[in-house]
Amino acid sequence: MRPGVPQPAAGPSVCPRHPDREAYVRCQRCGRPACPECQRPAAVGVQCVDCVREAARSGPSARTLFGGRATDGTPVV
Repeated sequence: MRPGVPQPAAGPSVCPRHPDREAYVRCQRCGRPACPECQRPAAVGVQCVDCVREAARSGPSARTLFGGRATDGTPVV
């Protein structure tokens, strides 16, 4: 134990979405505990459903054939 370094709590954590369930795994993205129902496999480790949802929302935007950003606005000529 080093002074000033937070230590993990003894015993299992509880899932923030399901307080009645123990969570032995933490999300690789945000570090929150996740019960088996809230875990989603990721490229490396596991992510929680909230981080997966956030990543899907902020995913790559639609592009045109030439790589420009696709918009619904008036085209600029």
